[in-house]
Amino acid sequence: MSLIGPDLAEARQKSMAFGKIVLLHVEGFTEENTFHRYREMEQMRFLLDLKGYMLRAASQYQREWCRVSRGALEKGFCLSILGSSLMGVFRELDYCKGMEIVFITEDRDTIRKVREMTRDTSRIIAAMNKMADEMSFDCDECDYRDVCNDADYLKKMRTVYRRKATGEEPWEKHES
Repeated sequence: MSLIGPDLAEARQKSMAFGKIVLLHVEGFTEENTFHRYREMEQMRFLLDLKGYMLRAASQYQREWCRVSRGALEKGFCLSILGSSLMGVFRELDYCKGMEIVFITEDRDTIRKVREMTRDTSRIIAAMNKMADEMSFDCDECDYRDVCNDADYLKKMRTVYRRKATGEEPWEKHES
C-alpha cells in the first residue's frame, strides 16, 4: 500500500480530497468473462465492513464518497487498515494474483492529475459498460467507436455479445 499525503488522523480539516487507486494483477480473462469479472471486482469495495467507515459510490463517474467517524479515528482507524481490508476482499477472487493500493490525500490537484492519466482506461471501461448494458452494436453511431477501433480486445468482446444476442454459436474460446 502507498500513501501520497497525510493519513486521516493527521488531516487538520473536516473534509479532505481523497483518491484511491486499486491496481490488480489478474489472470484468466477472456472475451466472454471480462465484463462479468470487471463488475465483480467493482462490487468488492462494498463488502468492507469496517466500524466507523461508510462508502457511497457513483461508479459511472468513478467517484466515491467515504466517511470515517471521529470514534473510528480515535480508535486508530487509518488508511493502512482500509487498504489491508480492501486487499483482503480482493484476495477472495481466485483470478486476482497480486495487488497494490495507492491512496492520495495530498490535494485535489494531485487527484485531478491522476484522473487525467487514467482517461483512456476510463473510456475503455465506459465502452465496455455501454456494450454490455445496451447490447447495441451500431458502431457507426457509438460515441466510443474510436476506443473499440483501437482495442482489439473490445472488438472481440463486441463479437461475443453480438453472437449471444443473435443466438449464434460462439467461436473457440481463447484465454488472455
